[in-house]
Amino acid sequence: MTRDVRARTPDITVLIEEEIAEDDAVVHRWTANGHNAETGRFWTAPGISIYHLQEGASLLSTVVIDRLSLLRQLGMAPVPGQPPT
Repeated sequence: MTRDVRARTPDITVLIEEEIAEDDAVVHRWTANGHNAETGRFWTAPGISIYHLQEGASLLSTVVIDRLSLLRQLGMAPVPGQPPT
């Protein structure tokens, strides 16, 4: 987790919902949540992390989070059917 994320959401928590490991890959399906320090709004967003390992070390990692849902919860993207704020 980056310092930027910690600075913007100091109370962030991440719950690993599912873990799958096969050959040299590990996949985590997770849900993160917390309060945004700038807006004060609570948010929750699902994500997936994929790690490729070699000799116990991570060679490559990919993280995907539902950014649109996150931005909508923070009031930074429009929600369909609702007037802009």
